[in-house]
Amino acid sequence: MQAHIAKIFNIKTGFHGTIVSQFAKMNLNSAVDEENDELLHPWGQLLTEAKITRPGPINPYLEHELVRDSDLSLDGSRFEEVTSFKYEVPEVTEEGLREMIKSYERLNWWPPIDLNRKPEEEATS
Repeated sequence: MQAHIAKIFNIKTGFHGTIVSQFAKMNLNSAVDEENDELLHPWGQLLTEAKITRPGPINPYLEHELVRDSDLSLDGSRFEEVTSFKYEVPEVTEEGLREMIKSYERLNWWPPIDLNRKPEEEATS
């Protein structure tokens, strides 16, 4: 998913190494607060500029309780095996993410953006 997000929005994405991750776990509240501080203001500006007053369930705010003492990933293979569950969409694709973003725009939950714009076009506009 990280590669798709990087490509769609033309942003650098990545993961921190073990040492940074361990430090973040030791200072979880500070790490979460720092991420919220970095993301909430620009997101609010985007919503204001797009005149979105009710953004629905889309929100970059990270609750402390969601990351405290919990795993952030889960292997669902056992669930699939026991219940015979089958995913309607078996993997996240760039096209699927683009479709989801467009549907959020139609619902007025997401600021309108040109998902077809190339990085070099942004540099010249």
